[in-house]
Amino acid sequence: MVLEALNQAKDINAAGVLSGIKGSITVSDLNRKNKQNQTLEAIERYGLTPNVFQSAMPASSGAVRAKLNQDNATSRKLALFLDKNNIKANKNTYYYALDNGDWIKSVKSKSGKSFYVPEGVVNLVASRGRLYYGVKDPAYIEALSAAKNNLKGKTELKPKKVNGKYFSNEAKEQSKINMEVLEDVVLQLEKAVDKGMDPSVAALLIAQGYQATGGIIKIAAGFKYESKNPEYGTSAKQRKGKKYREEHNPPASVVGANLIWAIVNNKVSIVMPKIKENYSQTLLSKADDQKLDAAKLDATLPKGTTILDNPVVRIAAAGINLNSIVNVETGQTLAEENGIGVDLSLIHI
Repeated sequence: MVLEALNQAKDINAAGVLSGIKGSITVSDLNRKNKQNQTLEAIERYGLTPNVFQSAMPASSGAVRAKLNQDNATSRKLALFLDKNNIKANKNTYYYALDNGDWIKSVKSKSGKSFYVPEGVVNLVASRGRLYYGVKDPAYIEALSAAKNNLKGKTELKPKKVNGKYFSNEAKEQSKINMEVLEDVVLQLEKAVDKGMDPSVAALLIAQGYQATGGIIKIAAGFKYESKNPEYGTSAKQRKGKKYREEHNPPASVVGANLIWAIVNNKVSIVMPKIKENYSQTLLSKADDQKLDAAKLDATLPKGTTILDNPVVRIAAAGINLNSIVNVETGQTLAEENGIGVDLSLIHI
Protein backbone atom coordinates (compact mmCIF):
# COMPACT_ATOMS: atom_id res chain seq x y z
CA MET A 1 0.00 0.00 0.00
CA VAL A 2 1.46 3.33 -1.05
CA LEU A 3 0.47 5.13 2.17
CA GLU A 4 2.43 2.60 4.22
CA ALA A 5 5.43 2.97 1.91
CA LEU A 6 5.33 6.77 2.20
CA ASN A 7 5.90 6.52 5.95
CA GLN A 8 9.17 4.69 5.32
CA ALA A 9 10.43 6.92 2.48
CA LYS A 10 14.11 7.74 3.06
CA ASP A 11 14.00 11.21 1.54
CA ILE A 12 11.92 13.63 -0.47
CA ASN A 13 12.91 12.11 -3.81
CA ALA A 14 11.77 8.66 -2.62
CA ALA A 15 8.44 10.19 -1.61
CA GLY A 16 8.24 11.79 -5.04
CA VAL A 17 8.71 8.48 -6.81
CA LEU A 18 5.96 6.89 -4.72
CA SER A 19 3.73 9.83 -5.63
CA GLY A 20 4.36 9.37 -9.34
CA ILE A 21 6.81 12.25 -9.83
CA LYS A 22 9.68 11.75 -12.24
CA GLY A 23 13.07 13.35 -11.68
CA SER A 24 14.75 14.92 -8.67
CA ILE A 25 12.82 17.25 -6.38
CA THR A 26 15.88 18.29 -4.38
CA VAL A 27 17.46 21.69 -5.11
CA SER A 28 21.15 21.71 -6.01
CA ASP A 29 23.60 24.32 -7.27
CA LEU A 30 23.21 22.79 -10.73
CA ASN A 31 19.40 22.94 -10.94
CA ARG A 32 18.60 25.90 -8.66
CA LYS A 33 18.11 28.41 -11.47
CA ASN A 34 15.80 26.04 -13.32
CA LYS A 35 13.81 25.36 -10.14
CA GLN A 36 13.48 29.10 -9.56
CA ASN A 37 12.16 29.59 -13.10
CA GLN A 38 9.70 26.72 -12.70
CA THR A 39 8.43 28.18 -9.42
CA LEU A 40 7.96 31.64 -10.91
CA GLU A 41 6.15 30.22 -13.94
CA ALA A 42 3.84 28.20 -11.67
CA ILE A 43 3.00 31.25 -9.56
CA GLU A 44 2.20 33.34 -12.62
CA ARG A 45 0.28 30.70 -14.56
CA TYR A 46 -1.73 29.08 -11.75
CA GLY A 47 -2.37 32.04 -9.46
CA LEU A 48 -0.48 30.80 -6.41
CA THR A 49 -0.63 33.30 -3.55
CA PRO A 50 2.07 34.55 -1.15
CA ASN A 51 1.16 31.99 1.51
CA VAL A 52 1.92 29.14 -0.86
CA PHE A 53 5.29 30.68 -1.62
CA GLN A 54 6.37 32.28 1.64
CA SER A 55 5.11 29.61 4.04
CA ALA A 56 7.55 27.17 2.45
CA MET A 57 10.36 29.37 3.83
CA PRO A 58 12.41 28.83 0.63
CA ALA A 59 14.92 31.54 1.59
CA SER A 60 15.46 30.60 5.22
CA SER A 61 18.98 29.15 5.27
CA GLY A 62 21.10 32.08 4.10
CA ALA A 63 24.02 32.20 1.68
CA VAL A 64 27.07 29.99 1.39
CA ARG A 65 30.04 31.42 3.25
CA ALA A 66 33.32 30.08 4.60
CA LYS A 67 36.61 31.00 6.19
CA LEU A 68 40.00 29.33 5.97
CA ASN A 69 41.13 26.35 8.03
CA GLN A 70 37.68 24.85 8.42
CA ASP A 71 37.58 21.12 7.78
CA ASN A 72 34.90 21.07 5.09
CA ALA A 73 34.55 21.17 1.31
CA THR A 74 33.35 24.79 1.23
CA SER A 75 36.43 26.02 3.07
CA ARG A 76 38.64 24.07 0.73
CA LYS A 77 36.95 25.65 -2.30
CA LEU A 78 37.61 29.08 -0.81
CA ALA A 79 41.27 28.21 -0.22
CA LEU A 80 41.69 27.14 -3.85
CA PHE A 81 40.12 30.39 -5.09
CA LEU A 82 42.31 32.56 -2.88
CA ASP A 83 45.44 30.67 -3.86
CA LYS A 84 44.62 30.84 -7.57
CA ASN A 85 44.08 34.59 -7.38
CA ASN A 86 47.05 35.27 -5.06
CA ILE A 87 44.79 36.70 -2.36
CA LYS A 88 46.02 36.71 1.22
CA ALA A 89 43.21 36.27 3.74
CA ASN A 90 42.83 36.34 7.49
CA LYS A 91 41.78 32.91 8.69
CA ASN A 92 39.05 34.49 10.84
CA THR A 93 37.43 36.44 7.99
CA TYR A 94 34.42 35.05 6.18
CA TYR A 95 34.06 35.08 2.40
CA TYR A 96 30.78 34.64 0.53
CA ALA A 97 30.44 32.41 -2.54
CA LEU A 98 29.15 34.05 -5.73
CA ASP A 99 27.18 32.35 -8.47
CA ASN A 100 29.98 32.96 -11.01
CA GLY A 101 32.45 30.88 -9.00
CA ASP A 102 34.18 33.82 -7.34
CA TRP A 103 34.24 34.69 -3.62
CA ILE A 104 33.85 38.09 -1.98
CA LYS A 105 35.19 39.26 1.36
CA SER A 106 32.59 39.94 4.04
CA VAL A 107 32.17 43.19 5.93
CA LYS A 108 32.84 43.02 9.66
CA SER A 109 30.46 44.67 12.12
CA LYS A 110 31.64 47.41 14.48
CA SER A 111 31.78 44.93 17.33
CA GLY A 112 33.85 42.57 15.22
CA LYS A 113 31.59 39.65 16.18
CA SER A 114 29.45 39.52 13.04
CA PHE A 115 30.07 39.46 9.29
CA TYR A 116 27.83 40.80 6.53
CA VAL A 117 27.51 40.75 2.76
CA PRO A 118 28.95 43.88 1.14
CA GLU A 119 26.29 46.39 0.10
CA GLY A 120 24.98 45.88 -3.43
CA VAL A 121 26.09 42.25 -3.84
CA VAL A 122 23.11 40.16 -4.94
CA ASN A 123 24.60 37.21 -6.85
CA LEU A 124 25.17 35.01 -3.80
CA VAL A 125 24.75 31.23 -3.64
CA ALA A 126 21.93 29.80 -1.51
CA SER A 127 22.76 27.25 1.16
CA ARG A 128 22.42 23.62 0.19
CA GLY A 129 18.90 22.51 -0.65
CA ARG A 130 17.30 25.97 -0.58
CA LEU A 131 15.76 27.85 -3.50
CA TYR A 132 17.00 31.32 -2.54
CA TYR A 133 19.76 32.73 -0.37
CA GLY A 134 17.46 35.21 1.36
CA VAL A 135 14.63 37.68 0.95
CA LYS A 136 17.00 40.03 -0.92
CA ASP A 137 17.65 37.43 -3.61
CA PRO A 138 16.38 39.02 -6.86
CA ALA A 139 14.72 35.75 -7.89
CA TYR A 140 12.88 35.61 -4.55
CA ILE A 141 11.72 39.20 -4.89
CA GLU A 142 10.40 38.54 -8.39
CA ALA A 143 8.50 35.41 -7.34
CA LEU A 144 6.98 37.07 -4.28
CA SER A 145 5.88 40.07 -6.35
CA ALA A 146 4.12 37.74 -8.79
CA ALA A 147 2.39 35.94 -5.92
CA LYS A 148 1.20 39.23 -4.40
CA ASN A 149 -0.29 40.22 -7.75
CA ASN A 150 -2.44 37.09 -7.59
CA LEU A 151 -4.17 38.33 -4.43
CA LYS A 152 -5.96 41.02 -6.46
CA GLY A 153 -6.50 43.17 -3.37
CA LYS A 154 -7.50 40.32 -1.05
CA THR A 155 -5.71 39.46 2.21
CA GLU A 156 -4.55 36.15 3.65
CA LEU A 157 -4.21 34.76 7.15
CA LYS A 158 -0.59 35.00 8.31
CA PRO A 159 1.18 31.90 9.66
CA LYS A 160 3.68 32.33 12.49
CA LYS A 161 5.80 29.98 14.58
CA VAL A 162 4.73 29.61 18.20
CA ASN A 163 7.65 30.38 20.53
CA GLY A 164 7.29 29.94 24.28
CA LYS A 165 3.98 29.84 26.17
CA TYR A 166 3.21 26.76 24.08
CA PHE A 167 -0.18 26.08 25.67
CA SER A 168 -1.52 29.64 25.98
CA ASN A 169 -4.72 30.76 24.31
CA GLU A 170 -2.66 32.91 21.95
CA ALA A 171 -0.58 29.89 20.96
CA LYS A 172 -3.71 27.81 20.34
CA GLU A 173 -5.22 30.51 18.15
CA GLN A 174 -2.02 30.92 16.15
CA SER A 175 -1.67 27.17 15.68
CA LYS A 176 -5.26 27.07 14.42
CA ILE A 177 -4.42 29.80 11.90
CA ASN A 178 -1.30 27.92 10.85
CA MET A 179 -3.30 24.77 10.17
CA GLU A 180 -5.86 26.74 8.15
CA VAL A 181 -3.04 28.22 6.08
CA LEU A 182 -1.55 24.76 5.50
CA GLU A 183 -4.91 23.47 4.28
CA ASP A 184 -5.31 26.43 1.92
CA VAL A 185 -1.77 25.97 0.58
CA VAL A 186 -2.37 22.27 -0.05
CA LEU A 187 -5.69 22.91 -1.78
CA GLN A 188 -4.15 25.60 -4.01
CA LEU A 189 -1.38 23.23 -5.03
CA GLU A 190 -3.80 20.35 -5.66
CA LYS A 191 -5.93 22.59 -7.87
CA ALA A 192 -2.87 23.83 -9.77
CA VAL A 193 -1.57 20.30 -10.40
CA ASP A 194 -5.04 19.26 -11.58
CA LYS A 195 -4.90 22.12 -14.08
CA GLY A 196 -1.51 21.05 -15.42
CA MET A 197 1.17 22.45 -13.12
CA ASP A 198 4.32 20.36 -12.93
CA PRO A 199 3.79 18.26 -9.77
CA SER A 200 7.49 18.52 -8.95
CA VAL A 201 6.95 22.23 -8.18
CA ALA A 202 4.24 21.37 -5.66
CA ALA A 203 6.49 18.72 -4.14
CA LEU A 204 9.36 21.19 -3.91
CA LEU A 205 7.28 23.78 -2.06
CA ILE A 206 5.93 21.19 0.36
CA ALA A 207 9.43 19.80 0.93
CA GLN A 208 10.85 23.26 1.63
CA GLY A 209 7.98 23.72 4.07
CA TYR A 210 8.95 20.80 6.31
CA GLN A 211 12.71 21.11 5.99
CA ALA A 212 12.68 24.65 7.42
CA THR A 213 12.16 25.10 11.16
CA GLY A 214 9.62 27.86 10.53
CA GLY A 215 8.10 26.22 7.46
CA ILE A 216 4.35 25.72 7.30
CA ILE A 217 4.46 21.93 7.70
CA LYS A 218 6.21 22.19 11.06
CA ILE A 219 4.39 25.18 12.53
CA ALA A 220 0.93 23.85 11.61
CA ALA A 221 1.14 21.30 14.42
CA GLY A 222 -0.18 22.83 17.62
CA PHE A 223 1.23 21.98 21.05
CA LYS A 224 -1.08 19.53 22.77
CA TYR A 225 0.88 17.21 25.08
CA GLU A 226 3.82 17.29 27.48
CA SER A 227 5.81 14.79 29.50
CA LYS A 228 4.97 14.89 33.21
CA ASN A 229 8.57 14.57 34.34
CA PRO A 230 11.01 15.46 31.54
CA GLU A 231 14.46 13.92 31.98
CA TYR A 232 17.69 13.77 30.06
CA GLY A 233 18.53 10.67 28.07
CA THR A 234 21.86 8.88 28.20
CA SER A 235 23.17 9.68 24.70
CA ALA A 236 25.27 12.79 24.09
CA LYS A 237 22.64 14.61 22.02
CA GLN A 238 19.95 13.93 24.63
CA ARG A 239 21.93 15.43 27.52
CA LYS A 240 22.15 19.04 26.35
CA GLY A 241 19.98 22.11 26.91
CA LYS A 242 16.37 21.68 27.98
CA LYS A 243 15.13 18.31 29.21
CA TYR A 244 12.44 18.16 26.56
CA ARG A 245 12.19 18.35 22.79
CA GLU A 246 9.45 19.79 20.58
CA GLU A 247 8.36 16.50 19.02
CA HIS A 248 6.00 16.34 16.02
CA ASN A 249 3.69 13.36 15.85
CA PRO A 250 3.39 12.14 13.14
CA PRO A 251 6.88 13.34 12.11
CA ALA A 252 6.83 16.44 9.89
CA SER A 253 8.62 14.54 7.11
CA VAL A 254 5.88 11.90 7.11
CA VAL A 255 3.19 14.58 6.93
CA GLY A 256 5.05 16.26 4.06
CA ALA A 257 5.48 13.03 2.11
CA ASN A 258 1.78 12.18 2.44
CA LEU A 259 0.72 15.67 1.39
CA ILE A 260 2.87 15.44 -1.73
CA TRP A 261 1.17 12.16 -2.66
CA ALA A 262 -2.27 13.61 -1.90
CA ILE A 263 -1.68 16.76 -3.96
CA VAL A 264 -0.34 14.88 -6.97
CA ASN A 265 -3.06 12.21 -6.88
CA ASN A 266 -6.06 14.43 -6.02
CA LYS A 267 -6.48 12.82 -2.58
CA VAL A 268 -6.24 15.85 -0.30
CA SER A 269 -9.84 15.30 0.82
CA ILE A 270 -8.76 11.95 2.29
CA VAL A 271 -5.43 12.89 3.89
CA MET A 272 -5.95 16.45 5.14
CA PRO A 273 -8.79 15.70 7.60
CA LYS A 274 -6.63 13.13 9.36
CA ILE A 275 -3.72 15.57 9.56
CA LYS A 276 -6.00 18.17 11.11
CA GLU A 277 -7.28 15.58 13.58
CA ASN A 278 -4.02 13.88 14.58
CA TYR A 279 -1.04 16.13 13.88
CA SER A 280 0.34 17.80 17.00
CA GLN A 281 3.44 18.61 19.02
CA THR A 282 4.55 17.27 22.39
CA LEU A 283 7.08 18.70 24.81
CA LEU A 284 8.64 15.27 25.04
CA SER A 285 11.17 14.19 27.63
CA LYS A 286 14.57 13.68 26.02
CA ALA A 287 14.75 10.29 27.71
CA ASP A 288 11.66 9.30 25.69
CA ASP A 289 12.93 11.01 22.55
CA GLN A 290 15.94 8.71 22.81
CA LYS A 291 13.55 5.75 22.79
CA LEU A 292 12.14 6.98 19.47
CA ASP A 293 15.70 7.15 18.11
CA ALA A 294 16.50 3.64 19.37
CA ALA A 295 13.32 2.23 17.81
CA LYS A 296 14.20 4.01 14.53
CA LEU A 297 10.91 5.86 14.72
CA ASP A 298 12.38 9.36 14.96
CA ALA A 299 11.29 10.16 11.39
CA THR A 300 8.82 7.37 10.55
CA LEU A 301 5.66 5.65 11.70
CA PRO A 302 5.66 1.94 12.65
CA LYS A 303 5.60 -0.39 9.68
CA GLY A 304 2.09 -1.38 8.69
CA THR A 305 0.56 1.93 9.77
CA THR A 306 -0.38 5.00 7.73
CA ILE A 307 -1.10 8.69 8.14
CA LEU A 308 -4.76 7.69 8.52
CA ASP A 309 -4.06 5.83 11.79
CA ASN A 310 -3.87 7.21 15.32
CA PRO A 311 -0.21 8.27 15.72
CA VAL A 312 -0.19 7.17 19.37
CA VAL A 313 0.95 3.80 18.00
CA ARG A 314 4.34 5.39 17.26
CA ILE A 315 4.78 6.48 20.87
CA ALA A 316 3.74 3.07 22.18
CA ALA A 317 5.88 1.16 19.69
CA ALA A 318 8.95 3.03 20.95
CA GLY A 319 8.32 1.70 24.45
CA ILE A 320 7.28 5.05 25.91
CA ASN A 321 4.91 4.91 28.88
CA LEU A 322 1.65 6.49 27.71
CA ASN A 323 0.78 7.32 31.31
CA SER A 324 3.78 9.68 31.42
CA ILE A 325 2.43 12.06 28.74
CA VAL A 326 -0.53 14.31 29.43
CA ASN A 327 -2.94 16.33 27.30
CA VAL A 328 -2.42 19.79 28.80
CA GLU A 329 -5.96 20.99 28.03
CA THR A 330 -7.90 17.97 29.36
CA GLY A 331 -5.47 16.63 31.96
CA GLN A 332 -5.80 13.12 30.56
CA THR A 333 -2.79 10.95 29.89
CA LEU A 334 -2.30 9.40 26.46
CA ALA A 335 -3.33 6.07 27.97
CA GLU A 336 -6.58 7.51 29.35
CA GLU A 337 -7.28 9.49 26.19
CA ASN A 338 -7.07 6.35 24.09
CA GLY A 339 -9.02 4.13 26.50
CA ILE A 340 -6.04 2.03 27.44
CA GLY A 341 -5.95 0.67 30.97
CA VAL A 342 -2.47 -0.83 30.87
CA ASP A 343 0.97 0.58 30.33
CA LEU A 344 1.58 0.32 26.59
CA SER A 345 5.32 0.56 27.11
CA LEU A 346 5.10 -3.14 27.93
CA ILE A 347 3.39 -4.01 24.67
CA HIS A 348 5.38 -4.77 21.52
CA ILE A 349 3.54 -3.49 18.49
